[in-house]
Amino acid sequence: RQMCIRDSDWIGNLVQNGAIAPLQIGADKLSGYAPIAVKATTYQSKLYALPYGFEAIALYRNTAVAPNEPKTLDEAITVGQAAVKAGKVESALNLQQGDNGDAYHMEPVMTSMGGYLFGSTSAGDYAPKDLGVGKPGSIAAAKKIYELGEKGSKVLRRSISGDNSIALFASGKAAYLVSGPWALPDIKKSGMKYAISPVPGFAGQKPAKPFSGVQGFYVASKGKNQAFAQEFVANAMNTETAMQSMYDGAKLPPAMTAVATKVGADNPDVKVLSLIHI
Repeated sequence: RQMCIRDSDWIGNLVQNGAIAPLQIGADKLSGYAPIAVKATTYQSKLYALPYGFEAIALYRNTAVAPNEPKTLDEAITVGQAAVKAGKVESALNLQQGDNGDAYHMEPVMTSMGGYLFGSTSAGDYAPKDLGVGKPGSIAAAKKIYELGEKGSKVLRRSISGDNSIALFASGKAAYLVSGPWALPDIKKSGMKYAISPVPGFAGQKPAKPFSGVQGFYVASKGKNQAFAQEFVANAMNTETAMQSMYDGAKLPPAMTAVATKVGADNPDVKVLSLIHI
């Protein structure tokens, strides 16, 4: 295999195993991409993937019961709980947890309360020795999660998992949903009226920051046609036409800013999902 398409969170593992090669693309040819996309596909100061699309969770709201964009997560919860009490929905906020929890979807809660998993080096890579789980902010986040859990306000429930969180929202049974762009097809198919906005932070706390995943093209380090693969990624795919085609097929918010602007002009969903990463 000459190349592959993968999420950016695989880069460290792939590099350590010698599976991918640095790309031969100069900084001048990357200026048209969102900076965070380039950062996500760079490891130890070397670019290992040409980014084409973003993935990050956002706040979907059922506009039939939540017509206005909430300024804080507290506001969203209050509106959602009122809708539950009025019998309009069954769930105030679908934030998938399941029986084992879900750190990926819980990241906005964690970061708003000042928590983090790993710190960062000066180069922008994760610093594995700077573990934030036991730090004050993460402890505050854990307390907040407990308050919202089944022994507290019951906003967060183990019965809401990856198997049903999107389906329940799409069927009009939840006021809000925390999910990514992969939720859009089911929501659109349902015909419900909805809106998307960034997940807000808690009142008086820090902004909520979800994890950002970047899909990109990698070149296999042991491929037989290295030169061809490098040429294809650097020139054939590194064009607005190619990136537009990738969006048309994958429907992920584009990493190339020109394509993101073009698509976002006619698609407010993509515009919002693209801005989450900036």
